[in-house]
Amino acid sequence: MKILPLLALLVTLAPGAAQDQVVPDAGPLDLRADWRDSLRLETGDGSVKLRIGGRLHYDWADTSASGALGNSFSFLTGTETRRARLYVMGDLYEDVGFRIEYDFSSGKARAIALYMTLAETPLGNVTLGRTKEPMGLERLTSSNDLTFVERALPMEVLSYRNPGILLSDEYAEGRGTWAIGAFRESSDGTTADSSGAGSYAITARVTGLPVEEEDGRKLVHVGASASYRNPNKDMFSFDVRPETHMAPKLLDAGTIMGDHAWVFGVESAFVEGPYSVQAEYVHQEIATNSGPDASLHGYYAFASYFPTGEHRPYRNDRARFSRVDPSSDFHSNREGGGALEVGIRYSHVEAENVPTGNDALEDWSLGLNWYLNSNSRILTNYVLGDLDSLGGKFHGVTLRLQVAF
Repeated sequence: MKILPLLALLVTLAPGAAQDQVVPDAGPLDLRADWRDSLRLETGDGSVKLRIGGRLHYDWADTSASGALGNSFSFLTGTETRRARLYVMGDLYEDVGFRIEYDFSSGKARAIALYMTLAETPLGNVTLGRTKEPMGLERLTSSNDLTFVERALPMEVLSYRNPGILLSDEYAEGRGTWAIGAFRESSDGTTADSSGAGSYAITARVTGLPVEEEDGRKLVHVGASASYRNPNKDMFSFDVRPETHMAPKLLDAGTIMGDHAWVFGVESAFVEGPYSVQAEYVHQEIATNSGPDASLHGYYAFASYFPTGEHRPYRNDRARFSRVDPSSDFHSNREGGGALEVGIRYSHVEAENVPTGNDALEDWSLGLNWYLNSNSRILTNYVLGDLDSLGGKFHGVTLRLQVAF
């Protein structure tokens, strides 16, 4: 995909663009530009809207372990480009949307999102292409907006992005959402391509807001999701690392031979001004070809607090949390210090009746986030982990520099 030339062309079309300033009469195309957390382009009649952005997540990490755990795995200290992405998205003549997003952190272009959406059809919003399967509050929350550096352990049980068709919409005047889709795993898990005999899945999610007050500063979110999964060659696999990406995958369930699997999840969140609590439980049951059914299940819960008074914003149309906008941006030479957030999380995941034997991994994570402005933040996490089958403790420290627009 020639994304960089496309971005250059779009920016060139709006040479007078400046922050918080609309450019009038931008030539025969009547293309106008402004900045609202990303570069946005729009035709004069509003029929075509484009948004150009990206993200950089750059990590410093130190990992180690004691006892038998430390003797059984190799642990690393160093730096990592966790994500480096560019995207173009937009609306074409009001009812057709699209998103093209690639990640370049590995040195090669890797497809993240490639889809088109038909809005407000009789079936709801119809999305076709490589997109997120509708399951899990934290799994669906953008990596730009997570409270911690990495998602919780049980989220590894859930599939993430796959090519397929997704139907979704809101109900109860924006107080709830529903989504259901049919998906097929891509050939290598990183592109939109799928060929041959591949796995397929039917996945659905429903959410509600029984409480929403004070413009979102007080809310209660609840949700549930389910997925039926039929694997290619009747094979499932599962492995998970502690909540530090440079750590090795400590829990490995091996290759599980099974006809199909059911995945269920429940989710909840509570926000009261600067305080928030969030929790989820996920269970996957695999119908094995012989012996008892295998299961992978886990849960997490976390609490966070903004000493500077901000709150976690919520997107009703997506039923997930979104970007924090500090009350004051950081400025080195004048008043303004940004926003601070502290959090603590417990995660637990375990495998039962799997080829490698029953085992469980648990983590405690402590986090401190400094939001410099709505486009950048610095995150620091300390993770203390434990693997049931081996003695010793895992220790991980990660510092992330994040820019997202």
